[in-house]
Amino acid sequence: MNKIIQDIGKILYAVALYAIKHEEPGNGQQKKQKVVDDVVKIISEPGGIDVPQWALSIIKVLLPYVVDFVVSQLNKAGFFVHSGS
Repeated sequence: MNKIIQDIGKILYAVALYAIKHEEPGNGQQKKQKVVDDVVKIISEPGGIDVPQWALSIIKVLLPYVVDFVVSQLNKAGFFVHSGS
């Protein structure tokens, strides 16, 4: 159970890191897909976040929602500065 919680924390950290990395003016859907692709790459590569294959399938479905949530929280915290606001 401890490993699962650690892995979830690592995934959330990676989502936040890549959301910040890809923050720029432009299409939100494209930015979200970049974040999802980068996180899946980390999970899938050797030495990355070690999750069972069945869990990876579930993670791929849930990641876009996780990205939306993390970006929403970063926006509420005033982390991103939006022009014209």
